[in-house]
Amino acid sequence: MKKIVIIVAAVVLVAAIAVCGVVIAKKNGSSASLPFNVSFSDSAIADEILNDVIKNPTGWEKNATVFFGMDEAKKNEFIEQPENWLAFNLFLDLGNPNDKDILITGIEIENNGKNGIYLSNRLESTYIVVTKNSSSSMCMMALFDDNEPSVEEAEQMLKDMNVYIKYCEYPEDIDAEIPEENLLRAKVSF
Repeated sequence: MKKIVIIVAAVVLVAAIAVCGVVIAKKNGSSASLPFNVSFSDSAIADEILNDVIKNPTGWEKNATVFFGMDEAKKNEFIEQPENWLAFNLFLDLGNPNDKDILITGIEIENNGKNGIYLSNRLESTYIVVTKNSSSSMCMMALFDDNEPSVEEAEQMLKDMNVYIKYCEYPEDIDAEIPEENLLRAKVSF
């Protein structure tokens, strides 16, 4: 009898924890029921980026640090010798299989600078909307601190990068700030 009471109490406790977890997840807006697919589709050499560095080095003083996460030494190397670098535009396919619109709010790069690859954390606009049950695309910039790899070699090197797209369900009030803890992350598949 004592064993049955302990088993029933354990089952009730597990059920209560599960219910609390669901309530907290719904309150925080984080739900695994909002899948989002992001995959690399193509790249193109972007000499215009390096030409812009040559023409406007002052503007890149901030961009290299804020958007690409370069430290002071790497930023100076990039600005002083852009001809030693490669620049690419990376095209990503975005897939929204949900019956809800998705709002992309940012890009997170965990290991920016790995293998000499610097990816921009900047969106093309303030945010990107991917409507329900549809697909779209986006572009991000990549800088390689070596001008030797071929396009194919550069694309292969991207597989070591940990890049995530931050997103959420399209909010009722687009002007309201979305707390970071309410955002979900989708890993970019290179």
